[in-house]
Amino acid sequence: TTECHGEVGFYFNNSTLQARPRPTLEMDPTDDTRSQYRYFQNTLDDYSTWNPVVSVGGPLVKNKLFGFFGFMPTFTDTNRKVTFLADGVTGDFTRKDRQHYATGKLDYAPLDKIRVSSSWVWNPGYVRGNLPALQGTDASAVDWKGRGEYTSSQIVMGQVDYVASSKLVTSFRGGYNYFNNTN
Repeated sequence: TTECHGEVGFYFNNSTLQARPRPTLEMDPTDDTRSQYRYFQNTLDDYSTWNPVVSVGGPLVKNKLFGFFGFMPTFTDTNRKVTFLADGVTGDFTRKDRQHYATGKLDYAPLDKIRVSSSWVWNPGYVRGNLPALQGTDASAVDWKGRGEYTSSQIVMGQVDYVASSKLVTSFRGGYNYFNNTN
């Protein structure tokens, strides 16, 4: 459009707002020779998620160059208390998830019959720390705090449109997608 528009806000969720998890049907974890099953009531992790949002778009040069930019990171912290079955050790564990999402776009009309656009999406994320199984079936000696992963991702795209006539439009597009995961 020929006007600037945007938004600012946030989303929030946490364990207090979450419904109770469903029970899980499992074999007795202390005796795998028993054929008896039981319902295990999963506990709910203590967590909170924040998503701030900001975006703005509009003309940069009247009727020629238009732009848009948006950014929405997600921050989730999860805490879990676990008692390990093998050795009875109890510990508190934390996992921090961070996901970023940014996007930008430029549209340019140098002539009435030619339109040029480019866009970019940036989407890295990382996890710091990991959580052992709720039931305590993992090993207590694992470095849960030291585990995690990083994912980097981005997409770049460009396009040129030529309006030859009212019945013929040609379009040329190209792009690049990058993804990498490290843990």
